[in-house]
Amino acid sequence: DKPYDGNTTATLSSQTVTGVLAGDAANVDLLVTAANFDTAAAGTNKTVTATGLSLSGSAASNYTLSATSATDLADITAISVTPHVVANDKPYDGNTTATVSSNRFS
Repeated sequence: DKPYDGNTTATLSSQTVTGVLAGDAANVDLLVTAANFDTAAAGTNKTVTATGLSLSGSAASNYTLSATSATDLADITAISVTPHVVANDKPYDGNTTATVSSNRFS
């Protein structure tokens, strides 16, 4: 999961392969070239695709990957913003109506 940041880049918390023999497990690593969310918009259960998968390590040549990409689900959470307004001065006119000259978020 990550907070909204306007881009699709994902960070993987772990990457493993299944099916490697116990004796080789310490000598086979999964490498990932990139990981990206399907869109940059905030939302839940968004597809993350890891691409450019390959094996490395001294026992890697004993194995082949069944695919060079993999997917999982993660969330992009909306970030909180604080509104700021600038009200215009006005002469007394007997009412509470105000005009705003600008609005910004931070």
